[in-house]
Amino acid sequence: MPPLTRRGDTSGRPEAWIRIRVRPYADLARFFPGEGRIRVIEAPAGSTVGDLLDAHGLDESRRLTLGVNDLLASRATKLRDGDTLEVLVPMSGGMGAS
Repeated sequence: MPPLTRRGDTSGRPEAWIRIRVRPYADLARFFPGEGRIRVIEAPAGSTVGDLLDAHGLDESRRLTLGVNDLLASRATKLRDGDTLEVLVPMSGGMGAS
């Protein structure tokens, strides 16, 4: 998979690009450029969730809960133009025994 580059950069840029809406929760917003709750990210056509996360510094060592278009997803899920990717840190806890 070619590295992700900005739209204006034509060096090594694949011909087809897709736009993904990314909704990072909590402190994960710092990994995605832009402002607001939803960030629009461009990626080469054929990219997976994992490709997009890797390109933004979230490698496989980071435990995440992922959703694409309101369905649970994995790093292997293929992205399509217009998809919405939600990225969350899994929560744990609850009431412990007293």
